[in-house]
Amino acid sequence: MLAFSGQVMAMGLGELQTSSSLGEVLQADISLLRTPSEKIESSCFRLVRPEGDLPWLKQGSFSVKGNKVILTGARPLAEPILQVGIQVTCGHDLLRTYTLMPSPPVVRAVRQTPSEGKSRTSGNGRVARAGETPASVAAEFYPDSRSDQRRFARALVTANRHLGLRSSWGTWQKLPEGAELVIPDLPPAPPPLRIRDTVLTPPPRKQTPAPAVAPLPSLTLPAPEPAGDRLVLSGGEDDVRLDAALRMDGELAVVPTDGEVVSEDLL
Repeated sequence: MLAFSGQVMAMGLGELQTSSSLGEVLQADISLLRTPSEKIESSCFRLVRPEGDLPWLKQGSFSVKGNKVILTGARPLAEPILQVGIQVTCGHDLLRTYTLMPSPPVVRAVRQTPSEGKSRTSGNGRVARAGETPASVAAEFYPDSRSDQRRFARALVTANRHLGLRSSWGTWQKLPEGAELVIPDLPPAPPPLRIRDTVLTPPPRKQTPAPAVAPLPSLTLPAPEPAGDRLVLSGGEDDVRLDAALRMDGELAVVPTDGEVVSEDLL
C-alpha cells in the first residue's frame, strides 16, 4: 500500500500506514502529533471530501490509542486510487488529505501436485494459475465459441469481485496466482434478432397533371355587305345626301325595252 499526503502540517496528523489490499476493509494507523498533556477524543476526527475528482472515503470510524489514530472503513476497498480527507476539530481546525493506492489482493498460493492436473477445482471453484486472466479461463472452458467466451469472462469478473476484479478494467486483468475462483454458470445468449422478409417496392410515381390550356378567344366576323354596287365618298353631309340619291336612282331605274328611248331629262 502506498500513501502520501497532499498537504504537510507542522503538527497534528502524521503519516498514514495501512496493509489493507483491494477487496479488504480499510484499517489504517495515523500517527498523532501532540504534547503529552494534550487530550484528543475520537469525536474530534471526521471524514471530509478532498478537492479533486478522485474517489474518496465517505464512511469510516475513528479511535484514539496512545499517539495513534485508528481509521476503520465501512466497506471493502474497490478503487485502485482513493483519497482520504481527515479534519480535526475540537479547537485545532486541522485538515489533511491522504492518497491511497491499495495493493492487489494477496491470496495464499495453493500447491498443486501432478495428479491434480493443470486445472484444480474445489467445489464450484477453480484455482487460478500464474498469468491467467478471465479471458484465458473462459477460452479453456469454451474453446469452440467466442461468444460463449465473452459472456463467461464477464460473468467470471462479476462473480470474483472479492479478488479485486473490476468490470471497468475488462477481462484482461490478471488473476492472483493460487486464488480460488468462483466459477459462474454461463449466462444465456441473447435472443437472435428477427428480420422480417419484406419486399421492397418503389413508391408510386406521382401523376403530374397536365397544365390547363386557356381556350382560344372566339373570332366574330363582320356581317357581309348587302349585294349591289355602292359608291361611298367621304365628305360630310353632302356625301350622305349623294349616297341616298344614288340609292334612289338605282331603285327607280327602268331598263328600256326594244324600241323605247329613255329621255335625257331623266338622267
